[in-house]
Amino acid sequence: MDGQRRPRNAAPTPLLRASEISRRAALAGLAACAAAPVWAQSAWPDRAITLVHGLAPGGPSDIIARIVADGLTRRLGQQVVVDARPGAGGRVAAGQVARMAADGYTLMGIPSGHAVAAALYKSLPYRTIDDFSMISLLTEYPFVVVTYADHPIRTFPDLIDMARTRPAPLLFGSAGNGSLQHLAGELLAKTVNATFQHVPYRGSAQAITDLIAKRIDFIVDSPTAELEFIRAGQLRALAVTSAARFFSLPEVATTTRPAFPVTPSPRGRDWWRPRACRSRWSFD
Repeated sequence: MDGQRRPRNAAPTPLLRASEISRRAALAGLAACAAAPVWAQSAWPDRAITLVHGLAPGGPSDIIARIVADGLTRRLGQQVVVDARPGAGGRVAAGQVARMAADGYTLMGIPSGHAVAAALYKSLPYRTIDDFSMISLLTEYPFVVVTYADHPIRTFPDLIDMARTRPAPLLFGSAGNGSLQHLAGELLAKTVNATFQHVPYRGSAQAITDLIAKRIDFIVDSPTAELEFIRAGQLRALAVTSAARFFSLPEVATTTRPAFPVTPSPRGRDWWRPRACRSRWSFD
């Protein structure tokens, strides 16, 4: 670590090519919602549709939302606009979407962290299940443990050894307190009997910016956020948190080798709508 200060802003993460999303990450059965009686007499959609997500621009949710929005725009003949509303790990946006009209013109991409929010927080501005209707699982992928390119940590065993023997704890960044990236880092620490110091950010893009600047030691995040930086040589992938190797990083080992039996942690994103809606879309 070089003692530099943590950053105040971060540059957006480059978009990932759509071809990098696996078949299992494809859109399946995406549906919209509406207050029913009007649609029996009018065409839909007749105006722009909004895809909301609650994390920072340039991060994994934003990248995936823009890929999906582009395809839906071509398919529906109406503009599908991505609306990033970062704050509180997506809880602010979820609360806003829960209060929106169920008219078929608002969807939300909700990360897996939505599922654990009710267990982490005493008060939420929405009901985690009852205020939403799930449309489809959109993506499924492992996390990738990464560090900056010239860090002394060269492998996943190196990370564990350094964490156990260094007097000061390693710093790991995440997309925010209570985010799945945060929980994944804490699970890793508990599993390998090590201590890490958590550094929360307002989204993955800021965490990656600080990692490249050597202000933190590592992050555990999605390949969507990290892949371009790994290929550019700015980040080094240490391991993927899945039982099998990830197709976009076939040279990177998994965390499930016998010596380091870290529990696999697949990550997903779903598309949801405000409650009291009915399906209008169907895709193969």
